[in-house]
Amino acid sequence: EKFALFPLRTGKLSTGSMVETYVGPDGRRPLKRASEDIVVQVTEPPAANRPVGLRQGDVGQFQISALVQPRRVEEGGSVAVTVRVTGAGNFPTNLAIPERTGIEWLEPEKKESIEPRNGEVAGFRSFGYVVRLTNKGSVDLGTIELPHWNPRARRYEVARTVLGTVEVTPGAN
Repeated sequence: EKFALFPLRTGKLSTGSMVETYVGPDGRRPLKRASEDIVVQVTEPPAANRPVGLRQGDVGQFQISALVQPRRVEEGGSVAVTVRVTGAGNFPTNLAIPERTGIEWLEPEKKESIEPRNGEVAGFRSFGYVVRLTNKGSVDLGTIELPHWNPRARRYEVARTVLGTVEVTPGAN
């Protein structure tokens, strides 16, 4: 079997041994087999050029995109913002959302399809937010950024998507 290993701290890290029990050739006696304990020396990516907001463990090759619907709502109304992270690596479990006055982000609904592909963990994770808008006018939702270490390129990168603006019209009352 193959397992993905995403170390979250530095140093000499031990996987421990994996023990499996198989049915013996006679069909009755169990046979136990154990793997070797693997020790991995983990180093931290360089401190130079580390982007602001980098979270430990955000390692891979990622792209990020977003869909905002609708683009016109009444004051106090809501829009749906779906942010999709695609690529390969240790996918983030949450995103840093832009904080703005008059914009309330609810907890996201997460969906994913992440699996081993050609020796790496790849796929997508999406975050579906409901965003309530309380200020009228042209409201800029900001930009979502995902700073990460790209081990293939051996450099820091920042995947980003601009959410754009929503036109918030005065409420009926």
